[in-house]
Amino acid sequence: MSEYSTDGCIELSRNAILDEHTDTVVLQLDRFHISFTIDEFFEFFDRIDDIRKDLISVPGYVVGKYIVDGEEKITLVRKPDDDEEYM
Repeated sequence: MSEYSTDGCIELSRNAILDEHTDTVVLQLDRFHISFTIDEFFEFFDRIDDIRKDLISVPGYVVGKYIVDGEEKITLVRKPDDDEEYM
């Protein structure tokens, strides 16, 4: 859910804001910030989504799921050899 503030910034998620004055999307990843115009953001998202789909289809890897703070997360892990035993 977006939250509007009086400074013209809308919190899109915990790590992203939309600055309405500049039409800029700002992402924060740890200590790293990156700003995009709205068009650049959508292009970036499409490229990242394509890469994600390609990664999921790489032979020898499988999608793993786990829970963090009640939220399901996914990751890509190397597929175990048939002779390896995992719990």
